Amino acid sequence: MKNKSGASLIETVIALAILGIILVSFFEGINVSLKVLARTDQRQMAKSLAGSQMEYVKEQPYAVSYSPGPISSEYAGYSVAIYVDNISSRDANIQKIRVVISLQGRAIIMVQNSTLEGYKVNR
Repeated sequence: MKNKSGASLIETVIALAILGIILVSFFEGINVSLKVLARTDQRQMAKSLAGSQMEYVKEQPYAVSYSPGPISSEYAGYSVAIYVDNISSRDANIQKIRVVISLQGRAIIMVQNSTLEGYKVNR
């Protein structure tokens, strides 16, 4: 046999294939990380908006229903729905307030669901 120095075509193709698989896996990992980061950012924005809306409702006079408070431009695309349940079994002056945050018509999934719940008392 002749003494060959250098790589054969098959060795080069195999090395390139392995390198390609590694690069595709790396870029897929980056893509998944960016999606997770975007979803986490959406959840944090939704939590912040829900908290500010809950505070807005608690500052309003006691009523049967409440309109959402003003939404700043940093929350573009987000919408708010406020639901009121009177708790008559305990006291007629207590309401359970639910704030639901949606982004472009789809509810944002926060820790357990897309709602923030709180209570309002008529004083």
